[in-house]
Amino acid sequence: PPKKEPQLTADEIDLLKRWIEEGAKGPAKEHDISLLSTLVVPEVAPTAAAKDAITAAAFAKDGALEAFAKHGRIELHQGGSVKTLKTPEGKINALHFSADGTKLVAATGISGLKGEAIVFDTKSGEVAKTIGEGKHRDILFDAEFSPDGAILATAGYDRDIHLWDFASGKLLRSMTAHNGAVYDLAFSPDGTVIASASGDGTCKIWQVATGERLDTLNQPEAEQFRVAFTPDSQHIVAAGADNRIRLWRFVSKTAPQLNPLLQTRFGHEDAIVDLAVSPDGKQLVTTSADRSLK
Repeated sequence: PPKKEPQLTADEIDLLKRWIEEGAKGPAKEHDISLLSTLVVPEVAPTAAAKDAITAAAFAKDGALEAFAKHGRIELHQGGSVKTLKTPEGKINALHFSADGTKLVAATGISGLKGEAIVFDTKSGEVAKTIGEGKHRDILFDAEFSPDGAILATAGYDRDIHLWDFASGKLLRSMTAHNGAVYDLAFSPDGTVIASASGDGTCKIWQVATGERLDTLNQPEAEQFRVAFTPDSQHIVAAGADNRIRLWRFVSKTAPQLNPLLQTRFGHEDAIVDLAVSPDGKQLVTTSADRSLK
């Protein structure tokens, strides 16, 4: 310590010497211990506005179910009834239904400490399982079911993408090539390929079965917040902080290949924060930090 600060005692110095002599070993990697786990942080009560703010939304394919994430809860709407699903601490950044509507996954966690995907049974409202805790070192931004529901993909601020066997909760493989937070994931319609949008200004295309990177769509000029495949599996669309929408022809379906950029369109006056392709593939909806929807 600096001379003007309190100095170490003889016992403390001896302890440090013995630690160095024993190899200066850190915490066991398998436990993935974070220094933040020992912090004692005072609780700050949320304001009324924060409690009612919607941080994520999802709609089942058949339109029968709607889900809205709020502070400490998820509101599950079906017809005229509302079921409240209680959630643990941490902001929910994404919600997605399984294809059959029987499961709802919430991407959440605690910033700087952990990320986890909480899966709810939509019929009972109970937690079916929690996936990702202990593997993700920071909060999740997305968690997506594969089209057949067999795989759950998770990603977040720690830059890692993990694919999990949903039935067993076992980690299948990881993809770690991004240099920035991963904000969004999207499976191709047949589930064989997954796309990721990242704060490193790229979208990457991965083979689900092997984890091989098939292409990097690096034409964007800033963070990419959303990526999606068109329903016919012929195109990929992405958007983000450069205010632009880009459309690529999807050709890297089974092997590494460059996906040609077809269109770049200025979309909004500020960052594009979300997008959705209509079920028939004919329309695209975008929302922006400029408070507009197009």
